[in-house]
Amino acid sequence: MKMLDLKVINDSGIHARPSALIVESLLLINVSVTFEKNGFKVDAKSILNLLQLAASQGSIIHIEIIGSYDDELKTANILQDLFNSGFEKAYNK
Repeated sequence: MKMLDLKVINDSGIHARPSALIVESLLLINVSVTFEKNGFKVDAKSILNLLQLAASQGSIIHIEIIGSYDDELKTANILQDLFNSGFEKAYNK
């Protein structure tokens, strides 16, 4: 199990486009990913669940990844890149 905390840095938070990008990025990786904000946990492979987090700019998301070591590492790297870029790929398609 891999755990990490990531901060939402983009102005509009995790809304529809960033949620879709997260789900799309995790689709083919055999891991379970849970996002938690203020004690509320959701499956990160569901757009609707991610929207329920209501994660605005500045929110800290606690992430739990469960899978094989390599898949956990790959997933953590993908999520770090998405969060650190402010989900820019969601807007540059």
